[in-house]
Amino acid sequence: MTFIDDASAIFAAMLRALAPPPNIKPSAWAEQNLVLPRESNARPGKLRLSNLQRQLIDAAAEPGTRELILMTSAQIGKTTAIHAILGHAICGEGGPLLNVRPDENDVSSYCKETLDPLITASPALRQTVSHSNANLKTFAGGSLALASSYKAPQLSGKAIRFGIIDELDRCAAVTSNGEGRPEDLVRRRLHTYRRSLLLLASTPTFGATSRIAANYERGDKRLFLVKCEHCDDEAPITQDRLHFEPGKPQEARLLCQECGALADEAERLRMVATGQFRATAQGEPGVVSIHANELCSEFSSLAKVAAQVDSAKSIEQKKTVQNLSWGMPFEASSEVENDPTDLMSRAVPISEPYDKLLDFVTCAVDVQGNRLEAQFMAHQADGSQRQILDHIVLWGDTNGDTVWRDLDSLLGRSFRMQDGRTLQSVMTFVDGGHVPDQGAKWVLSQRAKGRRCHIIIGRGGFERVAVKQGGKIKGLLRCLIVGVDNLKMAVAKGLQSGAIKTPAHLDSDFFDQLTAERLLVKYVKGYPRMSWSMQDGDRNESFDCAVYNLAAASLVNGRASRAEDKAKPQSNADIAARLAALNQLSNRKAA
Repeated sequence: MTFIDDASAIFAAMLRALAPPPNIKPSAWAEQNLVLPRESNARPGKLRLSNLQRQLIDAAAEPGTRELILMTSAQIGKTTAIHAILGHAICGEGGPLLNVRPDENDVSSYCKETLDPLITASPALRQTVSHSNANLKTFAGGSLALASSYKAPQLSGKAIRFGIIDELDRCAAVTSNGEGRPEDLVRRRLHTYRRSLLLLASTPTFGATSRIAANYERGDKRLFLVKCEHCDDEAPITQDRLHFEPGKPQEARLLCQECGALADEAERLRMVATGQFRATAQGEPGVVSIHANELCSEFSSLAKVAAQVDSAKSIEQKKTVQNLSWGMPFEASSEVENDPTDLMSRAVPISEPYDKLLDFVTCAVDVQGNRLEAQFMAHQADGSQRQILDHIVLWGDTNGDTVWRDLDSLLGRSFRMQDGRTLQSVMTFVDGGHVPDQGAKWVLSQRAKGRRCHIIIGRGGFERVAVKQGGKIKGLLRCLIVGVDNLKMAVAKGLQSGAIKTPAHLDSDFFDQLTAERLLVKYVKGYPRMSWSMQDGDRNESFDCAVYNLAAASLVNGRASRAEDKAKPQSNADIAARLAALNQLSNRKAA
């Protein structure tokens, strides 16, 4: 070989060494260079991407993309896709990168259990990252900082080229110092770089507060379309395409709404293997937004999703399915929304003789300063049907005795049934929050007559049981604590479905009160929480009475802990002594 040939070979080698890396898609780079660690992955080893994951990853590199919004369910491989985008950025263009997690604990666990094992397992990342600790990874040409969504100083400061906020709906609504939303602070840091990217990803939570859903609406709203093997119709996989008989989720099929064909699991897998994301809106320039649910993924199945849908009975279970299986925000109010005009139009004549299928009657009493409101409700023993028989307002000063004597007379009311039976209230609940002394005295007087009667205190919180034993009123009479939030849900859903029938003889004010409260979602310390609320000036006595009646019925049927049975048997002498003590208290107050 001549000197010229040697020089040419050396020069060619130098050019190859200086040449930029081959221009391949980020998904191809990831499959060539990433290795999933065994300790944190169901499919460890060299990365193998699904068709859906490749499209998620490559969307980040589309020309003009400045924001990538991923609103997805669980079980689609979203986290792996995000790591592929992040790894490509570290080993490729580099620059200052920022990864935001919901809180400090999440930062620590994510780094220790997910990111560090990925770096260790993947030679390309291991050789590139030169220094690593819990909050910072440095490499030639840049660094990756990890931050908590609550810490404003970690989110603002120097410019970044690439920002990731995963689990956005779990992140702080506003940073701890009130500076702003985490995603807005990160956006400001991206302005310096002409080629920058913000990646927002999350399973959504509530419709009213979901920030990933709001950001998804800003983009081109891409859906995963699959082609029917029977008619070639291309359509997204939506909730109404899941077809199965209740109780038989293992027989679930995917319905084609064009030709009516029912695809089995093998067909679904072939369909998702060739599915494509298609934009359904124009959106803001540079904002790519993608939605995918669990049935778009090869990691789940028709039977698994159907089983989750089939078993979801409570509102929390339905929310979980809506969020984690369908990747959609949950509209809590849709489960329990009632309109007073509609409810009044569906009211039915309820009068003597009453329906023979009803088994027992309860009474609930709401106490205000100038009136008592008593509601009688009849129930089937299995709770499948209930009827509000009547709602009566007794006017008078509830600190005095007169209106309570009227209530005593009312409680003796009998209800004649179609089969000849005559029913009276077998359980009466009296609200003890307003005038506990008078309420307790009246309850003791009813017990002296052999009537099952309790003074109650309502407490919010979806974690509470329907009825449990509480403390003593003035140290003399034990009250019951009623967990009202779940019972309000049951009443609202019963009214909506017709399981609780309302009487046509009551006026519009009754129906306004029955629908006065709305189930809202509010942020509490940065986290969304459901709560019942009504507008200032509205009244809700008939709704409260219906809630207390359901609580009373739960004791009659034994579906709640029988708190009243825990008390010692009461003799007439005991009742008389406590009545005397309460009278003394009342007399001292009057004096």
